[in-house]
Amino acid sequence: MTAVLCSRFGLQHIEVAEDIASDTFLKASENWAIDGVPENPEAWLYAVAKNKARDYLKPMPYWR
Repeated sequence: MTAVLCSRFGLQHIEVAEDIASDTFLKASENWAIDGVPENPEAWLYAVAKNKARDYLKPMPYWR
């Protein structure tokens, strides 16, 4: 997941990508314990990570 985020948003953001990946797995463990594992957990993880990355980079206009 970190590699996918870095390939999309740049290797210079590897530490942020690692934090986002960690946060994504934490969110998955919290949500899945309540709602159950989704039909496609891999897609769920990548969608959440991508959205978190976009939210983080949103204030940086040169990433659009």
